[in-house]
Amino acid sequence: AQELRASFTATGGMTFKSEWINCLDKAPGEDGELYMAVDLSGFEEIKKRHGKTLDDTAIAVVEVGTYGWYVHEIITGRWDVRETAIRILRTAQKYHPRVIGIEKGPLKNAVYPYLVDNMKRLGVFPPIADVTHGAKNKQGRIQWALQGRLEQGRLTFKEGSYMKKFREQAADFPNPMAHDDMLDALAYIDQVASVNYMAEDAVQDNFTFLDDVAGY
Repeated sequence: AQELRASFTATGGMTFKSEWINCLDKAPGEDGELYMAVDLSGFEEIKKRHGKTLDDTAIAVVEVGTYGWYVHEIITGRWDVRETAIRILRTAQKYHPRVIGIEKGPLKNAVYPYLVDNMKRLGVFPPIADVTHGAKNKQGRIQWALQGRLEQGRLTFKEGSYMKKFREQAADFPNPMAHDDMLDALAYIDQVASVNYMAEDAVQDNFTFLDDVAGY
């Protein structure tokens, strides 16, 4: 990988161990809801104008339930602002997420008008929520959201072509010279997902008040 593809995966941080990354054919439970999170890492025309090397934009699609997180796919690429908006909406059209989380800031402001225009054209109107770095550095935020879940087996993946790249980024993290856009998008799911741990059969319908005045 190093000599032929110039891929220098360090695997030095050991924040995410390879044995923690497990793939399943389907989500391990039936109560999950789908969420999306997007890490906008600049747009292709900006890269051409300034000559900078940018991370990929990453779109994470995750099913969240009482069993944890099940990742359906993470889509990555370097696109212009219009194509980025279309990619987000086409993914939403495919998966029907409950919420799409996009980091608040200049990049969201740039893509949002294109999202609105293409919502009308495609007839897709997903709810979009702001996500933030929460006054944490990127390394701390990613580690907080993902490390414990991976170690405890509460973050699993659907096998796909994206997994090779994801494993490389996980092995490299937190190498500052390596890309972490897939990890970043996945970590944002923590801010938009919600789970109801109250089982339906735990709610009592046939109760008796002990005190009619207090209603208890």
